[in-house]
Amino acid sequence: MPSIRPTQSVMNHGQYLFTLGVKTRLWGSRFLVGAEVSMRYTFTNNLDGSKSGKGVHFGNLNTNDWYMVSGLYLTYTFGAKKM
Repeated sequence: MPSIRPTQSVMNHGQYLFTLGVKTRLWGSRFLVGAEVSMRYTFTNNLDGSKSGKGVHFGNLNTNDWYMVSGLYLTYTFGAKKM
């Protein structure tokens, strides 16, 4: 499986995070279910490689990049139940 590594210009810049998530216990059991969505603003315009240096440009070159991460998860808790 190929590995994906950010370029040096991406690693030197920060990002703003906007995240919304929920988590709840399933009917008093040890299982929890959750979901989250996160949008992240980067301070670079080369996250997607749109400035490849090969003369081919795509996307909006006048604004910095955003990316979105979302996930669903199921958690099982171990140990003694709290009273």
